[in-house]
Parts: sequence; C-alpha cells; structure tokens
Amino acid sequence: MLTFKPPFGAYPVKLGEVYPFNAEVVATPDHEALERALENTIRLIELNPDAEFTFIHKDGLEHQLFEKLAGIANVIDGGK
Repeated sequence: MLTFKPPFGAYPVKLGEVYPFNAEVVATPDHEALERALENTIRLIELNPDAEFTFIHKDGLEHQLFEKLAGIANVIDGGK
C-alpha cells in the first residue's frame, strides 16, 4: 500500500514511519508541489507496467496531470 504526499508523490506507508517525511506540508499543496508529486507517481506507475494502481483523488486537488494519471491507473473519487 502506498500513500501520496506532495511534493514527494507515492511512497510506501511504512516508509513514513522511518523516513523523514515529517517536513511541513500544507493540507492543500500549491500547483508546483502537486505537479511534482503527480509526475513522480506517474513515473512510478510507468516503471511498473505489470502492477495495478488505484489512486484515491481527494476533493480540492486539481491539476491537469490527473487526466494522464486516469489513463494509466484507476482513479476514484475519495472525497475530503
């Protein structure tokens, strides 16, 4: 299972317990942070073509890269 945190992108949930992902990150990321995170996540998916990915899209996160993400992964509305 992966979690998603701009500007990092997707990373293993358990890694959050040991890796310093405790940087100050706002609840609603700016355009650049979200773009970097989506680019990283898209690259991860592209590098693992045999894996199945589902991305839960939180309300309030808007970026044109979500369209590309929806083309390569299952994107579902996750609400708030």
